[in-house]
Amino acid sequence: MNTNKNILLALSILLLVFLAGCSPAPADDAIAPVEPTLTPEILPSATSTPLPPTETPEPSSTPWQPLSGSGGGVIAFTSERNGLPHIFLMNADGSDPRELTSRYDTHADWSPDGGVLAFFSQRETIGAIYSFDLETLTEKQLTKTERTVSAPDWSPDGSYLAVIYTPTHPGINYELFTVRSNGQGFQALTDSAAYQYYANPDWSPDGSRIAYAADIDEVYNIYTMDPDGTDILQLTAGAETNNKPAWSPDGTRIAFESNRDGNWEIYTMNVDGSGLTRLTDHPEDDKWPCWSPDGSRIAFQTDRDGNWEIYTMNADGSGLQRLTENAAKDIEPAWRPVN
Repeated sequence: MNTNKNILLALSILLLVFLAGCSPAPADDAIAPVEPTLTPEILPSATSTPLPPTETPEPSSTPWQPLSGSGGGVIAFTSERNGLPHIFLMNADGSDPRELTSRYDTHADWSPDGGVLAFFSQRETIGAIYSFDLETLTEKQLTKTERTVSAPDWSPDGSYLAVIYTPTHPGINYELFTVRSNGQGFQALTDSAAYQYYANPDWSPDGSRIAYAADIDEVYNIYTMDPDGTDILQLTAGAETNNKPAWSPDGTRIAFESNRDGNWEIYTMNVDGSGLTRLTDHPEDDKWPCWSPDGSRIAFQTDRDGNWEIYTMNADGSGLQRLTENAAKDIEPAWRPVN
């Protein structure tokens, strides 16, 4: 009987020891609650089966290819065919028009080597000069000023741009400046004490003169000056408006727009103002002349078809050819130099 009791007692002691080994050891202090831990996502190892490649969508349009230059080169122009005015390119026969910029961009001018377009943009609060590189297809903001800079025109060596700037009296004075082609180093060529507008500078092919329009006599006339602002020569006079001078490639003639005969027409004259010749004669308006690189043709904008389109003609006014035909406005042709 005592033997059975001893066996039961031994078994009880063994059971207590077993249960004690399975229970956590008591701590000296109270155990704080443990925050739950997120189990990290298991990533495939180097030996795992590789994930399928991500499909890359095809581009929405074909890569940029140079224009063929059919019809005698390439012309940049401003068009509103996609809403706000943008810069477009087309062959000189009007074929293959392409949108180059997509913001509020106007008044394009080619660098002497034909590789870069400078243009005015109103994409920000302050209007500025931008450039577009045709080789790299990149845009760059050239000027960053407190007031609008507009109407860029390259010097023949590509070092400078002639521009219109409003340095001190915005909305009152629009002065003629030069600025380095990187947008730095503004140099005033004019400094009017009163209300004055300068417009549309155009550098002579040899770089010795700048033609421009100004309302010095309360009406726009054509002038030229040295690139430092000296030796001003007035080429046109009278009560009618004369604007947008454009030097011929050989430097002997200047084309311009004038309403001297009742509506806007295209004229040419010698660089001293003599030898006036009327090239267009139409009841509607013809404006913004631009020479071809060889001087044989002149591009211009006209509203003779009910809206503004771009035409070309021979340098004597003959051989009229329509380049654009669009319900939107197509204006401001700029012929690419031969490179």
